[in-house]
Amino acid sequence: MSELVRMIPKALSAVIQVKVSFDRINSFLLDDELKNQEKKEKPNVAGIRWLWDPESKTPTLKDINLEVKRGQKVAICGPVGAGKSSILCSILGKITRTLGIVNVFGSIAYVSQSSWIQSGTIQDNILFGKPMETTKYEKAGKKVKLRTCMLEGKIRNCNVG
Repeated sequence: MSELVRMIPKALSAVIQVKVSFDRINSFLLDDELKNQEKKEKPNVAGIRWLWDPESKTPTLKDINLEVKRGQKVAICGPVGAGKSSILCSILGKITRTLGIVNVFGSIAYVSQSSWIQSGTIQDNILFGKPMETTKYEKAGKKVKLRTCMLEGKIRNCNVG
């Protein structure tokens, strides 16, 4: 019984972390897509300082510089707490920028470090709650590379494919 009581704070902490992560992902997924800007400039981030808390005097990220060649894929890797999510949220305009410039042309894709799919069909997973637009759906189906996202085996195991 005493061991069970000692496990309650750990379980509560895990539940809170899951809730915070779910809220972040939900907020991101519900945002409208950015409009595609057909320009030839390179996406870049220069001399940036960002704050999660606008009242704070200490920047969450500072002196961040990044230049991406057109069509280049970039992975942001690091240990827990290193600032990976902060960098992504800052580029997407989710946290306050106090200095520097961010230029994004085209689209940004996010691939989680662990793959997952929701129950249902492949169509459900592609649409992710949005209304069906046949042209967009077919285009996404042709572009998706299931091996890249490590979903190939999981899809074979789906009841309704």
